[in-house]
Amino acid sequence: MRPALLFVLLLSVINCLAQVGGKKIIATPLVGNINIDGKLNEAAWFDAMPGEDFVQRSPNPGAAASQKTQVRVLYSSKSIFVSAYCHDTLPQSISRQLSKRDQVDNADWFYVAICPYRDGQNGTAFSVTAAGVQLDLKLLPDDEDFTWDAVWKSAISFPGDGWIVEMEIPYSALRFPLSDMQTWSINFGRNIRRLREESWWNPINPAIDGFLNQSGQIEGIRDIKSPLRLSINPYLSAYLQWDKDPETEFNQKSSSLNGGMDIKYGINDAFTIDMTLIPDFGQTRFDNKILNVSPFEIQYAENRNFFTEGTELFTKGNLFYSRRIGSEPYDLEKVEGQLSPVETIVKYPLQNRLINALKLSGRTKKGLGIGVFNAVEARSFAHIVNGETGQVKDVTINPLTNYSVAVLDQNLKNNSSITLLNTNVSRTGSNNNANVSSLLYNLRNKKNDYYTGGHIKYSNKRLSSSDIKEGYNMNLAAGKNSGKFTYEANYQISSPDFDPNDLGYLAFTNYKFLNLSGEYSAFKPFWKFNELQTSIEFDYNRLYKPDHFTAASISARFFATTTKFHAMGGSYKYVPVKTFDYFEPRSSDFSRYLLVPEKISLNPWISSDYSKKFAIDMGVGFDYFAEYGRKSNNFYVSPRYRFSDKFKIILHQGWKWLYNNPGFVRPNISAVGYASINTGDIVIGQRNLRIVESRISAEYAFNNKMAITLEARQYWNTIQYRQFKLLAADGNLIPTEYLGRNDVEKHLHDIDFNIMNIDLSYSWRFAPGSDLFIVYKQFIQGNEEQINIDYPSAIRGLFANSESNNISLRIVYYLDYQMIKKRAK
Repeated sequence: MRPALLFVLLLSVINCLAQVGGKKIIATPLVGNINIDGKLNEAAWFDAMPGEDFVQRSPNPGAAASQKTQVRVLYSSKSIFVSAYCHDTLPQSISRQLSKRDQVDNADWFYVAICPYRDGQNGTAFSVTAAGVQLDLKLLPDDEDFTWDAVWKSAISFPGDGWIVEMEIPYSALRFPLSDMQTWSINFGRNIRRLREESWWNPINPAIDGFLNQSGQIEGIRDIKSPLRLSINPYLSAYLQWDKDPETEFNQKSSSLNGGMDIKYGINDAFTIDMTLIPDFGQTRFDNKILNVSPFEIQYAENRNFFTEGTELFTKGNLFYSRRIGSEPYDLEKVEGQLSPVETIVKYPLQNRLINALKLSGRTKKGLGIGVFNAVEARSFAHIVNGETGQVKDVTINPLTNYSVAVLDQNLKNNSSITLLNTNVSRTGSNNNANVSSLLYNLRNKKNDYYTGGHIKYSNKRLSSSDIKEGYNMNLAAGKNSGKFTYEANYQISSPDFDPNDLGYLAFTNYKFLNLSGEYSAFKPFWKFNELQTSIEFDYNRLYKPDHFTAASISARFFATTTKFHAMGGSYKYVPVKTFDYFEPRSSDFSRYLLVPEKISLNPWISSDYSKKFAIDMGVGFDYFAEYGRKSNNFYVSPRYRFSDKFKIILHQGWKWLYNNPGFVRPNISAVGYASINTGDIVIGQRNLRIVESRISAEYAFNNKMAITLEARQYWNTIQYRQFKLLAADGNLIPTEYLGRNDVEKHLHDIDFNIMNIDLSYSWRFAPGSDLFIVYKQFIQGNEEQINIDYPSAIRGLFANSESNNISLRIVYYLDYQMIKKRAK
């Protein structure tokens, strides 16, 4: 560890400014005051230098923007001010649909991207739509983080020949170096929705990889200081929950009142600490759960704000899967397996309680990013009752647990970087502890069109004092990433004992993987298309140990938008040889495999113009196997309608059918033919699966600060087993006497999985950074013993199950030190 750490620290002394240049704009010192009302009637605006001559990024890269835009910048000792006069020869056609914060939908927008350290890789952006909706985000090398929120002011107006944006961005929302004279990278963008025209003050060439590295510069900002950045967000939440059981007609009600706070403190100009004390995630939306019959864990999206905002440093290398924190109790299955026949668990928490969590992150003037994350989970217990004696005991099912992540990320020249990251999980007692370290690099040439990158990861998991499991994962990639033609070669290996899953996520290990890909992009309009992207890939897979071939495939993809603003795309995959599936049999030593025949997959889709009141998405999919009776089909349709600039609704209906699909089965002792199963036999069931998913998404925005949203989802998955076979040593299937049913013809392995969840929420930003939320949540899950024969029967059967209802009120108030200081004066 020490040599690697020393290497990164030495790199931090290099002054590595990314390529900047292009246009320059001079910020004018503010004399007097600015009233943020969108009218630009203060004299200071007329004295400021204008930024003009925007250039299209799309649909016609390099062409002059069709409409004139003028930007100006002022600065004071507290804030930077930006104005934009967006002229429009058809002002009545300006799109101005209302939406929730950080969402654009069908609206024109204006955008400011700022990179004070001029590294070309890390910045912040502030945007306002023609409906007055604010968006703010962090700009990352390969992504955008909309979960980041800042407190700033904006206003719009419509003078008759376009629209005007006026913005005040306080320095507390920015990170900039300590210097008497500031020179920042900056760019201004505008989108005209009806034309799908995106234009920028400093030209952005879509054929060049990267966004911030194509910024202009702003100069003239003098003698400003980073203010004391201290803000507190205390919250108060109240919950009322009631559960209904239709069989017993018993309703159980409960209520709770919670309080806590989030704290954000700027240590200096670059580094910030975020803390959450007594966190409450009760209003987090439901997961889109599915029935998992695969050998791999399902990864769900993170919906908790604290774990999504400002985590860009910690997510490098994919070793931080925050859903591990506050998840299900760690030792629950172990305790269940140790129960005596007369013992029963009567009560236990479904999720671990998080005591507190903090994040320290920032980046120095020399481009060294430093991040530290820490979270502590409380110890939790299961209440166990002895059915003979009535004795009750509490058994630990989750130990006191500490999660930590440490990151050093050094920016280098030419938008390159090198990163050292470590994750650690410590559990009290004799429970498993885990540590994972990773070194990542990304190196680019001066023109930023060729690159090489990769990583090496090492995991150390202590199962006991004498049982330590170690493994590694390595990746090497190189290619061309700018221009019409791009390509990449990627090789990755993972040893069998590599295990980052105490705090990270890895679906499977023990593999060698080679991928070769090439892509062609047409960025300028031609014939009936505005843009076109096509790619082709070749994959070759082997096991790491034993070194056996597993799979090979060729695939292609395409995406295009038409001059009428419709989109279309699709994918094609050809597997020309049999696949050796070593994971489905669930053999721990990878000694068994299931043969999968050759197949062809095709998945086309279309999407109509979203700027119309009515639009629709549709897609189909087909998998054809070189095996009689085995195939899969899917189809989805998703219409959307915009009733007004305030109200929209999106529907989604999807169907999927899998026929003669083989899958691992754990034999049931009560099934006919169980006695014929020998130790070491692997049973494979041939099954038909039917999946139906229905979703409704609706939003009504009263204004740019208040909205009601509805998210409702129903998911139905049935599995019917047709026959059962044994897995032979050569990967084929052979007959067995095992029938998978009992003497009364009850099928023991068939599954009818049916769930529905509703999230209905009202949100109101009643003051800067302060919000009120009222949320109603409902969850119903059914696991029927008999398979429903049709969808209407499944819906009726779903409502015969117990349901959980929850309504909550949450108030979060933003208190900023600078605001309190100003009011005190």
